[in-house]
Amino acid sequence: MLNLPTIIPVGPINYTVVLMPSLMTEEGKVAFGIQKPMEQELRINSTALEDAQRVTLFHEYLHAIDNLYDLELTEPQVTLLANIIMDTLTRMGRAPW
Repeated sequence: MLNLPTIIPVGPINYTVVLMPSLMTEEGKVAFGIQKPMEQELRINSTALEDAQRVTLFHEYLHAIDNLYDLELTEPQVTLLANIIMDTLTRMGRAPW
């Protein structure tokens, strides 16, 4: 069973992790996850496979870091970093969730 955290600190801000059965982007497309900085939420599509939810949460966490510290990462950079870091941590037996 998937055990995602309910709160993730991003710098001085605590983001709430919200599982939702259906997520849509502002463009009307189905999304795996969405970072909502004003609401301090990381929203994850609960209908996605568990492995996808894990990587998606890490992906949205990176967006929150990027937003807070104004790193100006592109979507492809966030995706690549999330996949590489989660793969490495998982293979080392240290996946965060």
